[in-house]
Order: sequence, then structure tokens, then C-alpha cells
Amino acid sequence: MDIPREDRLDQLEAAFEAIEITPVGSPEELTRAEQARAARHFGFAQPQFRTSVRLHFSGEGVQEHDLKGTLAGSVIASFTGAVVATGAQLHLPPGSTELFLSPVVTAGSTVLEMFGAPAAPAERLDVEIDDTPVDHALGRLFAVLENANQAVANPSVIEPIDGPLGKRLFSLAKHLLDNNVDLDVHWTRPRGSTATAGLSRSVAHVLRNA
Repeated sequence: MDIPREDRLDQLEAAFEAIEITPVGSPEELTRAEQARAARHFGFAQPQFRTSVRLHFSGEGVQEHDLKGTLAGSVIASFTGAVVATGAQLHLPPGSTELFLSPVVTAGSTVLEMFGAPAAPAERLDVEIDDTPVDHALGRLFAVLENANQAVANPSVIEPIDGPLGKRLFSLAKHLLDNNVDLDVHWTRPRGSTATAGLSRSVAHVLRNA
């Protein structure tokens, strides 16, 4: 006995809904997913993708593309310290939220790039490229920075920032304000999805006071 057309369509729709499809938000995400899928298909070693954080400096404190080494070092120390402090708040394993400077050739000397440790190959890498501990820490830190951005227009929404994270963000804000510099932080997760957090001097004022 033939199954009625409506029932066949319902069965097909239910089957499609049961398929897990990871949303792709950028060409980089698609490229990395395809690289992982091709490696598994042909039996190659699975690629290792790394979290990256790009710090883009602008403002009067940047002379053309030149950035003071003391400022760059202070900002890197404060930002990486904030990531580690956030990881400690989330009870992530010690050492798992470290960021590393690696040789990178890029246009403009006002862009500094740091990387997390390579993500370990996963059993389902062709379906899902997992986050690393540093991504969990960055996700929480970006939420704090987003709250600070909202507080520029509405100071009442700011959430208290205390402990080691508060100290690190206070130090970071002070370095930016003292040197008339704005900072944009660009975060790329291992799967290729990206996010940006603005750390203008207006936001730095909020962080310093919080």
C-alpha cells in the first residue's frame, strides 16, 4: 500500500530536521570545515586550528604605523592577564588560557596578533570544530567589554568588576587613556567564526571607574 503524499512529505521534513547542521557565518568558517572534512575523507592528518586575537591600535598615540614598544608590551601584558584572570573565574585548567605571540606578516605595524594553543584534533572534526579553554575565557571577557560599551551611554548598566580581572582591566584602560589610544580586539575561534570588541577611550573610562 502506497504511503499518502502528505505523509511522505511529513517523514522527509522530520528526517531533515533530525540532521545536525552547524551554521556557517563566514567564508573562513566554511574553509576550515571543508579542510577538516577533506583531511578525514582522504586520510590526511587533521589540521590544527588556533584561536587568534588581533589587537588593532588607533588614535593620536599611534604615529602613522608606529607604536611605542612600551605601550604595546603593557597592553599585551594587561590583556593576556585579563584572559587568564577570566579563565580562573571560570575554573578552567591552569595554563589553558595562555596566549602566544607568533611570527605573523601583516600590513600595518599597529596590528598585533596573538594565538591560543593549537586545538587538539577531535573525533567529529568534520562536523564541529571545538572551542578551546581560551575561547571560553575570551567569550566571558567579551561579555564584560560589551557591558562596558553599553555603559558608555547608560552608566547604570555597568556590572562590578573586581578581583584580578578588575585589576588587569584597570591597568589596560589606564595604558590606553595615558597614551591617547583606542583599541579594537578581533577574536577568531578555531572554527573560523569571528567577533570584535571595541575598547575606545570612552569605554576605557568606564572600565577604569568600574
